[in-house]
Amino acid sequence: MRQAASAAVLAMLLAAPSSAAAQSANTLPRVEAGGGAGFLVFGEGTLPSWGPRVSVNFNNRVAVESGVDINQIERSNYGSWTAGMYFTQVKATVRSGDAKNARVFVLAGLIGLFEREHVNEQQYTYNGSIRSYPGHTYTDVTWPFMPTAGIGVEYPIGRHAAIRLDTQAVFAEYGVAVRFGAGVTIPIGHYGR
Repeated sequence: MRQAASAAVLAMLLAAPSSAAAQSANTLPRVEAGGGAGFLVFGEGTLPSWGPRVSVNFNNRVAVESGVDINQIERSNYGSWTAGMYFTQVKATVRSGDAKNARVFVLAGLIGLFEREHVNEQQYTYNGSIRSYPGHTYTDVTWPFMPTAGIGVEYPIGRHAAIRLDTQAVFAEYGVAVRFGAGVTIPIGHYGR
């Protein structure tokens, strides 16, 4: 059911007619890179998140983005553990921006989870002998199974950067989580006509 709803939202976004204002807007570069930080709010609490993002613009209205949000990192003498999520989403512009006005966009996509645990080699002395346990690493990556939908804005800072604010609902198995983010987007090239 959730997958059908996500597919319907994506189809509506891609089929939406473009306005004359959108057609006359500044030209977006083919590729944008960025990163940000924020937090994820869910039933059991709040987690910080941060990570990189890459957008490929097909035209001035539709882009596909992929990125990673790291939510937890723990380190100790015994090893380390990192967990987070990765995403692929469609970004559809609903109001074009220019040098003075923010671009408004909607997002729809899928999120998957990952975790990586590394245990350092350990040596213990037991009854006068040294015992050694080799280090090992465990990695788990899920398929992208959680649909997302959201909205955001990008405020231009000249021709070479934009400030981005966005929020998304993440439809997880245990309920709905909300992701809030703020970051910077940098065009590969520049924004302009």
